[in-house]
Amino acid sequence: MGTKAHGSAPSPWELSELLISEDLVGVPEVPVDLPLISSGLLASFDLMRLIVRIEERYGISVAAADLLPENFETCERITAMLERKAGGGRP
Repeated sequence: MGTKAHGSAPSPWELSELLISEDLVGVPEVPVDLPLISSGLLASFDLMRLIVRIEERYGISVAAADLLPENFETCERITAMLERKAGGGRP
């Protein structure tokens, strides 16, 4: 999987691939609209691992205030939150 420049938000499909390649969800496919939090697929420890990978690969910091279940419910929502952060907006 290629990575974008630091400060650039990943696409929902890149996040899906990241979740699979890092074995964060334990399923072979992650549709970009698949509920991750409410379904229990993404546990709290794995969410923290995902955040670390996002910060390392994309250079976008995720603050404690961003740790709302709705921000991490789907790959689409994660991307939207990261785009706001990368663009200087507030979550």
